Amino acid sequence: MTFKMKVENVFFIKSLNRVIVTGVVAQGSVKVGDDLVVKTASGDIPVRVEKLEHPRQILTAASKGQDVGLMLTGIGKEQVRDGDFVESSK
Repeated sequence: MTFKMKVENVFFIKSLNRVIVTGVVAQGSVKVGDDLVVKTASGDIPVRVEKLEHPRQILTAASKGQDVGLMLTGIGKEQVRDGDFVESSK
């Protein structure tokens, strides 16, 4: 099943130069290393999941219904907003 998550919050970790988006997984599952796209008003941005976080713990995978933070590579903090979607790239 394809992965889909609505972005609820966007954070930027300056020391790591990484964007973290948080939300609840709406469908499918995601794991570290997955290639995804961020669907924005200005178009699709290809990204890769570098790390998954859940409050106070690091995850290797997340599935439907889980509240999760995705640390992404390939995107800048100004490119993603609350309300955008992160989805499977295929």
